[in-house]
Amino acid sequence: MTTSTFLKSPGLQQFCHENNAFTLADVHQSLNNTDRVTAIIQRQKLLHFPEGQHYNGVAFEMQINPQIKEYIQAKYQDESEFMLICALKEQLELLITLKSFEVDMSYKRLKAAKLNEVVFTTYLPNHGKIITLVRVFTNQETPIGYYRLFKRVFQVIANVTGQSVHFSHIHQEGFQGIVCDMDNKQTSGLGKYLYELDPSRTTEEHLRSTIVFCQVHFHRNITKAVGNHPNQHGIRQRMAGLLTCKSMEDYYKLLDLLQGEYWLHMRLIMSFTGHNTSEIQ
Repeated sequence: MTTSTFLKSPGLQQFCHENNAFTLADVHQSLNNTDRVTAIIQRQKLLHFPEGQHYNGVAFEMQINPQIKEYIQAKYQDESEFMLICALKEQLELLITLKSFEVDMSYKRLKAAKLNEVVFTTYLPNHGKIITLVRVFTNQETPIGYYRLFKRVFQVIANVTGQSVHFSHIHQEGFQGIVCDMDNKQTSGLGKYLYELDPSRTTEEHLRSTIVFCQVHFHRNITKAVGNHPNQHGIRQRMAGLLTCKSMEDYYKLLDLLQGEYWLHMRLIMSFTGHNTSEIQ
């Protein structure tokens, strides 16, 4: 909560409406001083979060709030790392029964500049919804950071449910696939964890047997590159065709075609705008 978010909040609007006013100053003249409002908000922060709002704040909440303690399954902190694993027992019991799940990085919900939220989700066909089963708050976004994340989450699942986490290509039961973004750090961390479970296979073999890349981000990048104009429909389809190539040879042929088409397109634009085609980089 900040002074700005408070002044824009629906709760404040409702309070003003109940007092036949449009702003705090209309309710009472003394409330026209925003410094006073800021001081009140700061006082409430200190009362509600005496240990701050990072690791120490979480540890304090776990001491006084049984529901928070039930939800936070593990926390880690040292000089460089912060990690918090959150899930209810029922969520983990559902996760261990699945054949696959998706791992995604969220950047939107947190104010802290160096803190990210990694979520384990699944789609429920009967409900038509995607639900989150695990949330991990971490300041690490490196291959070793993801390795620790996967290892710790799977250990938490085993500890809470009493069932070891298995992978189909290793144990002939368990998870058959994990849907990930096309993020090399994420896949490298998972590959390191799987290789630790079974060194008889290479990291690449483990990933080929487990990883399913999410195509949503790929298609978003296509739209970002060429736009949504109807005239670009053909090139969008050809770019999306990279996902379904049957061989490396077909893949590189399509890349060459797309590259040639791009340069022709740029030369045409430059000719219409009066620029010299030699200016194309």
